[in-house]
Parts: sequence; C-alpha cells; structure tokens
Amino acid sequence: MVWLHGWAAKATESIHWLIYGGGFYGFFKMKSWMFPWAAIYVAQVAIAMFLWPILNDGGSVGGGIVAGAVFVLLGIALWLAKDDFRH
Repeated sequence: MVWLHGWAAKATESIHWLIYGGGFYGFFKMKSWMFPWAAIYVAQVAIAMFLWPILNDGGSVGGGIVAGAVFVLLGIALWLAKDDFRH
C-alpha cells in the first residue's frame, strides 16, 4: 500500500480539504449528489476502523469491531436517508 508521509502528505493536503469542503457543502445544502457518496465514504471508514487495530496494534480485534460497527450503523442510516437528499 502507498501511504503519504512527510512532504508528500503536505503537498496533497489541499486536495483533502477540498474534498471535505465539498462534502460539508453537500450536507449543508442536502444536495442530491451527496446521497451515494456519503454512505460509500462512511462504509470505507468502517472498513478502515475495523482493520486499523488488526494491522497496527498487533492483532487486537475487539476495538476494531466496536469502532467499525458504529460507522456501519452510520452508513446504513445515510443510505436509508436517500429521500432527505433532494436539493
């Protein structure tokens, strides 16, 4: 896997902020294009929250299950909120 560290991370920081700024705007205005992307983003966060402790804390699964489950529930809630994203 490729991880950005040091100057590479700093150089791409503005891209990260643009993506989060767009997401904030989409949620604030409840834009229709936020429907699939918010749920998909939260799903990948759930996977990352589950895998991070396993890959970086010597195989601890318990914390990853709890953290991942919280984001799975949030992802489900976002998916079911399709009708709220209409503008």
